[in-house]
Amino acid sequence: MPKWMLAPCALALVWSGVTSTKLVAEPNDLQNRLAEANRAATENDSQRSVAIVTELLESNPDLAAGYYLRGRERFRSGDIQGSCEDFDRLIELEPDRKPQLWERGISCYYAGRYQDGVEQFSVYQTFDDNDVENAVWHFLCFAKLHGVKKSQQSIIRVRRDPRVPMAEVYRLFAGQATPQEVLAAANALQDPARQNVGLFYAHLYLGLYYDVSGSSDLARQHIETAVAHRINHYMWDVARVHANRQKRQ
Repeated sequence: MPKWMLAPCALALVWSGVTSTKLVAEPNDLQNRLAEANRAATENDSQRSVAIVTELLESNPDLAAGYYLRGRERFRSGDIQGSCEDFDRLIELEPDRKPQLWERGISCYYAGRYQDGVEQFSVYQTFDDNDVENAVWHFLCFAKLHGVKKSQQSIIRVRRDPRVPMAEVYRLFAGQATPQEVLAAANALQDPARQNVGLFYAHLYLGLYYDVSGSSDLARQHIETAVAHRINHYMWDVARVHANRQKRQ
């Protein structure tokens, strides 16, 4: 996925839909309103962000940037189906952007659209083939359709992902490492901030590993621990949304 420490919606305003689609509002007004929606998102006010973008889309229904931002904020607020609809609309408007939309793949996973998730993470591989997280989410979608064993046999190859503990996470899902090795790699980080990030990802992917393996109690424990290691990134919201879904089960 994109760099770990990006703000939750730092990419929203650079999406090309602001200039590539027909607009009803004046460009400056549109940019200002998108900036307002983005500020709401970075302030963790997803409800306000969604409301602003929804108003913009009523008069600018082909605004790709709006669907991107609203898709992310709908997911963050737990509206998985709405998130999928926005990301689907986005790639209708700008199909060339599909390879970048890892967020869509995650929304598809939680919506139970596993084949769409497999396809999304497969095409993301053409955009970035160094990303262990992409391989893992492809694994998760594939495992829901074909089982863990076949998913291990079909795991996407990753050239090099230097982030700790991504090498151990990859080996875990490939059936070549233990959960203890994943945690040991994260705990070995000396800088407290980097260790917090590493532990977040270690526990997130251990939780997802146990979840797809059918160990619900261990999955719950690790996801809750991941949420406790808060980081300023969309993936923390993925952990939080997952934890909230667990509580309703």
